[in-house]
Amino acid sequence: MSDNLREIADATERILVDLLPGDEAESWDTHTWTALAEAGLAHIAVTESAGGGGGSLREAAEVVRVAGAFALRAPLAETSLLATWLSGAAGLAIPTGTLSVATGPDDIRATRGTTGGWTLDGTARRVPYGRFAAAVVLVAVTEQGPLAVIADPAAAKVAEVENLAGDSVDDIDVSGLTVDPDRAAAIADDIVQELGVRLALTRLLLCSGAASQVLSMTVRYTGEREQFGRPIARFQAVQQLVAELAGEVAALQIGVDAALLALASGSSLAWLAVASAKTDAERSIARLTTIAHQVHGAMGATQEHALHRFTTRLWSWREEGGSATRWADAIAGRMLAPQAASLWEQVVGD
Repeated sequence: MSDNLREIADATERILVDLLPGDEAESWDTHTWTALAEAGLAHIAVTESAGGGGGSLREAAEVVRVAGAFALRAPLAETSLLATWLSGAAGLAIPTGTLSVATGPDDIRATRGTTGGWTLDGTARRVPYGRFAAAVVLVAVTEQGPLAVIADPAAAKVAEVENLAGDSVDDIDVSGLTVDPDRAAAIADDIVQELGVRLALTRLLLCSGAASQVLSMTVRYTGEREQFGRPIARFQAVQQLVAELAGEVAALQIGVDAALLALASGSSLAWLAVASAKTDAERSIARLTTIAHQVHGAMGATQEHALHRFTTRLWSWREEGGSATRWADAIAGRMLAPQAASLWEQVVGD
C-alpha cells in the first residue's frame, strides 16, 4: 500500500476509533457519518469541481475497506463509490448529503411526462439505508433504454427492511413519483453493467475489512482464553484452525485487491476479476466464519460478544451484489458465448 493510501486508511480509522459507538443500539450512526462527511471521506472520489475530494477509486476503496473493519452502519460505500459515480457517469449534478443506490433496472419503469420530466412506476428493492438517504440514485427502464434517476425517498413509500445483521436494506415504492428533467438522464448499457460490477466490488471491500477484523479478534481471543492452565493458542488443534482462518482471509483479500486493481486500471477484464473474486469469496467467508465461531465457542454466538457484528455482516454482504452462483453463471455465459473470443484471449486480456 502506498503512503497516500495508508494515510487515508489511517485517517478513516482514527475517526471510527474515536466516534463509533461501542454498542449497536442505533441502526443509523449519524454522529460518525457526519464526521466522515466533514472530513471529505464520503465524497472522496468525487471531482473537486463537483465539490468532492478529487480522489481515486483506490483511495475511496480503502475508506470503504476500513468501514468494513469497523462494521460501520452507514451507506459509505453507496455514497462514495456508487451513487456519486452513477450520477457523474450520467452527466447529472451529483447530489450532496447521504446517498444510496438502487441498481435495478428490472423493477422500475419510467415514462416521459408532458412537461419533459419522468414518472416512475415500481419498487426499488433492498436499498441500503434507503430510509435515511437524502437521495437515491436508481436505474429505470424506458422504451429508449436505461435511465439514471435521482429520486427523493421522502416523496416515496418506504418499507423498512433489515438484513441478517440488522442493517437497513429498505424497499422503496416510487410508483407515481415525478422526476424533473435535470434529475434524470439516459445512460448506456455498459454503465449499467459497470454499476453491477462496482456494487459487487464494494461488498468485496467491506468483506475484506470485516474478515481482517474477525482474524484479529480470533487471534486475540486464543491468546487470552485459557484451558487447563494455558492459553488455547498453545494447543496444536487451535493453532491449525487459526492458520486456516488466516489463509482464508488472505485468499479473500488477494482476490479483492486483484479486482480493485483491474477496475482502477480500466482493464477490459475488470468484470472477470470482480466476478471471480465474488465467486471465491463465498467459499472463503463460509469457512472463515465457521472457524471463528468454532474457536470462540458459545461465547462468540452471544449478542454481547462483538464477533456476531462481523460474521452476520459477512453473511449478508456475500449475498449482496450478486451471489456466487450468479457470478459463476455470468462467467460461464461470457466465456462460452458464440461471439466470444477464444478462452485464452479472454483470460489473458489486453
